[in-house]
Amino acid sequence: MRVLIAYSSRTGNTKKIAEAIAEAQPQAQLASLPAEVDLDRYDFVFAGLWCDKDQPDEEWKKFFSSILSKKKPCAIFGTMGSDPFGEALFIVKADNFSKVQKPYK
Repeated sequence: MRVLIAYSSRTGNTKKIAEAIAEAQPQAQLASLPAEVDLDRYDFVFAGLWCDKDQPDEEWKKFFSSILSKKKPCAIFGTMGSDPFGEALFIVKADNFSKVQKPYK
């Protein structure tokens, strides 16, 4: 299986997670966004993001939109610097990044 681990990292935290995934998937390609990536070369994509003010950064949004348009199987991972049970935690709809619900009450 051809695996891509693509991530966007502002402070290095998301990069650390991407590198940990790469250790567990040594055959995987690691790419820091923005990057020119041919998604057709991969069977599965890990997509890592950092979050600021309830939103992933614009480069990641563009990349994730391309994953959706190609209907690639993927897993999303991310980091944020806030209270894990605070107002910033939410579930989003993948097609337009709108808030759907808060997972905790």
